[in-house]
Amino acid sequence: TDLPGDGVDVWDLVVEGSQSPRTEVPLNVDTSNTGFAAGNFSAIINGTWKLIHGKAGVYDGWWDRSPYRHENVTAAAAAVEVDGVDCWLFDLSRDEEERINVAEANPDVVTALRARLAALADPSAGYVDPQPNTPHMAALPGLHNGTWAPFEETAELV
Repeated sequence: TDLPGDGVDVWDLVVEGSQSPRTEVPLNVDTSNTGFAAGNFSAIINGTWKLIHGKAGVYDGWWDRSPYRHENVTAAAAAVEVDGVDCWLFDLSRDEEERINVAEANPDVVTALRARLAALADPSAGYVDPQPNTPHMAALPGLHNGTWAPFEETAELV
């Protein structure tokens, strides 16, 4: 049974290993335009499509796990501007690594997913801007081999 909001009953998946009823995963919905990542910072996966709408964040590109290294974005994955907002659309069934932005070739999908993000960001449906989330200096990636890291606040860090 579908639950209120974006909840989906996945009990059968958990206890029986059945197929997930979820076809959509809102990854982030943030239209607050405040804080560390000021600007629309929203993304959603629906079926095989993933839309990133707004800012990509400060750590764009691809990251290898071993050794941990960064690969810069290529022109094929660069943002496409739609109505003054940067967008990235990836077909995850053909491009699991999100290397080819297909937004220009699929404007109907971009429009539909942007409308879904707008619905999720509607205050009348319960959306509330997130609280400010300014990173603590001790968690910065430059201190931890390029990764955000948890930290314990001690007298030395204060």
